[in-house]
Amino acid sequence: MENKVVSLILKAGMAILFLIGIVLIWNNISLAPSSDEDIALTDQAFFVVEHEQPDVDGKPQEPTKQVLYNYVVDAKANKVYDLAENKVLNYQAFVDSKGNTKTVEGELKEGMLNDLVSKNYDFQNATTNSINFTKWLMIIAFIVILLFTVINIINNPKRFIRSAIGFAALIIIGFICFKMAPEVGEGKMLETSNYTDKSFQYTGAGILVTGTLLFITVGLILYQGAINLFRLFSK
Repeated sequence: MENKVVSLILKAGMAILFLIGIVLIWNNISLAPSSDEDIALTDQAFFVVEHEQPDVDGKPQEPTKQVLYNYVVDAKANKVYDLAENKVLNYQAFVDSKGNTKTVEGELKEGMLNDLVSKNYDFQNATTNSINFTKWLMIIAFIVILLFTVINIINNPKRFIRSAIGFAALIIIGFICFKMAPEVGEGKMLETSNYTDKSFQYTGAGILVTGTLLFITVGLILYQGAINLFRLFSK
């Protein structure tokens, strides 16, 4: 009885987490971030830092660009807005130091930030939250499954083979999903401040693992239901 209660609580918890994930993803879609072309028409833009690259075989390389989405440069007001701290920074000191010197000149007030830039910044935060949520949900799920596998083996050593096979199957599913996940993002995903190819692949793998396990779970429930119906009508 106790095991059934624990199992029910775990299933309810995973269902709630799954719903939260759907809400986060839907939140990202509904934000519909502004395009770079739209933002370029305004006097404000996210601060871009150029990093010089060493020569390769004596040939100069193009500098790499890094977009700092927490900072918005207002060319008209000659100010820099720190969106993380809600501060107004000195423009010249910030730009000359490539973002290292942050001389506060005041508080960031409502109406200072362009709506297009604000919407794009919200997209960055929402996407970051979704990526982190998916990553940690996948890690926690694997840890919980491993923990319960060990507990089941300790409580009932005779089920060692069955539990080991189940966990091995999960590892194989995770490996296959990781290999199937796209290695590089596209579109607006590339514009997120914390985007890396690896983080995108891990997130994609987590979504695939979740979808695969959900599909298997539903399949097993339908199979068990069909067996029960068959037994009921065969009596």
